[in-house]
Amino acid sequence: MITYKVIDTLEFFAHEYTQELIDAYVAEGKKVNPLDSDPDMDFYKHIHKLPNTSLVAAYHKNKIVGYMFAITSPVPHYNVLGTTIDSIFIYEEYRSGGTARIMLDILSRDAKMYGSKHLFMSAPLKSVLHRVAPSLGFTKITSVFMKELD
Repeated sequence: MITYKVIDTLEFFAHEYTQELIDAYVAEGKKVNPLDSDPDMDFYKHIHKLPNTSLVAAYHKNKIVGYMFAITSPVPHYNVLGTTIDSIFIYEEYRSGGTARIMLDILSRDAKMYGSKHLFMSAPLKSVLHRVAPSLGFTKITSVFMKELD
């Protein structure tokens, strides 16, 4: 059985299985994302001090098996508060059974508590997340392009 908990980044990074989870996230990301994944861990370790952040963790027994991290902030173009999912990862063997949907529901409650009107998320084109996002209630509203700068 999977259990879910809203935690802060201090608790997340203190968990004995977090590094293993992050390593799996980075390895999977390299398969579908042209950018080198090199998360700024110091930033994430200190972000708990900022208001309007949400981190939902999924556990199987005592092991952390997934997480979603989001930041609620003004979106001036639309004149609303919006919540952007910065990171999402669930081990493949725990992705069935509604794990992502339950985590999104919890994250959405947090976002609404902060006054957010929208939940935003980007997903690499060839990723599983890109394929399943519509089934999780997301609508494609834009495309994100990247250009390498010299």
